[in-house]
Amino acid sequence: MKFDRGDWIMDKLFYPQSIAIIGLSSKQSNIPRLVLENLIRWGYKGRILGVNPRSEDHDVNGIQMFRSVIDLPIIPDLVYARAYTRSGIIGRSMTLRNIWMPLTS
Repeated sequence: MKFDRGDWIMDKLFYPQSIAIIGLSSKQSNIPRLVLENLIRWGYKGRILGVNPRSEDHDVNGIQMFRSVIDLPIIPDLVYARAYTRSGIIGRSMTLRNIWMPLTS
């Protein structure tokens, strides 16, 4: 199968060098936090960035937090977001060249 946008999209999907997790917080019941814990448990070696505009956390499990995707220091290869993530967060960042992976709860 040939991709018009090149093989980079498959590389970023299966071998991302950086991942942003939208909605991450330190709350035990936080689904995005479970994604973070699984990435750590499975030995992910790339950079992980947390995004949550309402969180007062400076970091979660050692992962630096940001208020917006616009504040991220890099453009992540892959972005995890809950399926109901506010459209404003997604709309402001759709110009970024990354892959969005919606999570269902």
